[in-house]
Amino acid sequence: MSDETPSADPATPVERPGQEALHAIRSLWWIPLVRGVMLIAIGGYALLLPGVTMTAYATILGVFVLLDGVLSLIAAAMGWVESRWWMVLRGVLGVLVGLFVLAHPVLMGVVAILSLVILLAIQAIVGGVLEIIGAIRERKEIEGEWWFVLSGLLSIAFGGVLLAQPMIASAMLVRILGCVAIALGVVLIVGGFRLKNLGSKAFEAG
Repeated sequence: MSDETPSADPATPVERPGQEALHAIRSLWWIPLVRGVMLIAIGGYALLLPGVTMTAYATILGVFVLLDGVLSLIAAAMGWVESRWWMVLRGVLGVLVGLFVLAHPVLMGVVAILSLVILLAIQAIVGGVLEIIGAIRERKEIEGEWWFVLSGLLSIAFGGVLLAQPMIASAMLVRILGCVAIALGVVLIVGGFRLKNLGSKAFEAG
């Protein structure tokens, strides 16, 4: 009777530590892509139609922030990664802000435009900080995490400009949002495709 133990089939792929987490993160590549496309569409609308009423634009922004929050919650549900709590927090914040803007479009667009500026600034800063935290926490698992750090920094800078100059920002809000939205959209689209190809080189090398 032989005491030899069966050896592993060399043709059978071996699941390496971290590979499951990488696959989970890669499955979320379409979420920053969708965010980027929405931002570019909103930015183009703002630049092509700068005379749109603030009430109408507040409604558009409310829809975007709401959808962005929903996408974050979807990412948290699909991506079983260690730092999914920041996705949940960002999603809840986005949904609450979006619902508030949609519930009070006239108030937000006409009577209290400064409130819109401040709310958007807070959402941009908090969202940017959380995005940077998530990128740093997952830096060992992902490639090109600096795209998401850059996106977070741009978001924080945008929020800082709104808070520093609320009156000027109110008067130029449409054009400012248009330019920044397009820039953020491009960064997110690039980041999404980076996520799609996440870890492929590492797996091939292994």
